[in-house]
Amino acid sequence: VINEYLLADNDLSLWCPLEPSEIIKCLSLCLNSTLFKFRGDLYKQTEGVAMGSPVSPIVANLFMHSLETNALSK
Repeated sequence: VINEYLLADNDLSLWCPLEPSEIIKCLSLCLNSTLFKFRGDLYKQTEGVAMGSPVSPIVANLFMHSLETNALSK
């Protein structure tokens, strides 16, 4: 979903020096390296985005926008 938005943004190069593929790699690293501790045990989050992460609201909003757009177009 995010890759589609990045590719559709014709002005991306004006405000970001990275290519969409590089942004996706960085975002994947951030989202796939979330560790948390619960009752003394260390866990890796494998689904969704972490609460409290600065990128979480952005990713959630983009996903929900895509989901709502697709649902309403049917």
